[in-house]
Amino acid sequence: MAVKIMPVTDLRQKITSVLKELEESGQPLYITQYGRPKAVLLSYQGYESLIRELEDLGDSLSIYEGKGKGKPSRPYEEFIAEVSTPASVQSKD
Repeated sequence: MAVKIMPVTDLRQKITSVLKELEESGQPLYITQYGRPKAVLLSYQGYESLIRELEDLGDSLSIYEGKGKGKPSRPYEEFIAEVSTPASVQSKD
């Protein structure tokens, strides 16, 4: 799929339709100002999916780094409690 790029001036005029399109397509929108990249706009679902993926990768890295050191990088009980709790009720400190 093609990368969507929009100047901030166009975004100001079309924000409602842009938000609808973000939600429907799930694709990010790159925002430019004076012809230079300034921001990336994601739907809420896209953002949450990205955060979950980063957390999963961080957990995998923690497990990988803990191998061979003789002890886990965090207590087993803590890991089990986290994976047993639905993502919507987990608190972020």
